[in-house]
Amino acid sequence: MAERKIAPVTDNNDKSRTYKEHMKKFNRAIKSECYFEAILITYAMMEDRLRSYLYYLGCLRSRGSHKFDNKKISEDIKELIVTYSDDEVCNLGITSITGKMRIVKSVQKWFKQGYPNPHESDYLEELALCIDMTGDPDEMLATLAAIEDWCKYRNEVIHSLLNKNLDSLYIELPQKSEEGIVLARALDKHVRRIKSRNSLRKYLKLKEN
Repeated sequence: MAERKIAPVTDNNDKSRTYKEHMKKFNRAIKSECYFEAILITYAMMEDRLRSYLYYLGCLRSRGSHKFDNKKISEDIKELIVTYSDDEVCNLGITSITGKMRIVKSVQKWFKQGYPNPHESDYLEELALCIDMTGDPDEMLATLAAIEDWCKYRNEVIHSLLNKNLDSLYIELPQKSEEGIVLARALDKHVRRIKSRNSLRKYLKLKEN
């Protein structure tokens, strides 16, 4: 991994301070019609919430992990991706928002299909119990689908801004900026549910950090 240019947060207090400050900036950006800044903050929040969800699934040994680093459950998650992902190749990469969503979507689709467990994995049994106790897979999948659609818009803005018709661009920016934060907060609701239970990290004997 390339050397970081900006220091990461050091603890929960630092993380809380960072979140609060950026939410203030988001609100100011909306009021000032600085929609590009609002979209940047929203996208970062979506990525962070997906990473947190993977953390509570036990995929990450620490909050600062930038890769799927729990080998104990990697084969189980790979099986879910192969069976329930739209991708043809199993990929545990989480450096992109697409990679994070691939894992979360596969877990939710697996649970929706009755959570089959052909290898009688203890982790998958615990995972099914956790999902059953913390949320509706249809609700989560709908949130993820809406986020994917929003991200396509964001990508068009970021990667080809100077090739967009100004009238078409600016007529949607206010709505898309507001829509994005609603979706990020909906995702955060799912994270809070699984965090409150925290059964998977306890089962895997992973420390909170």
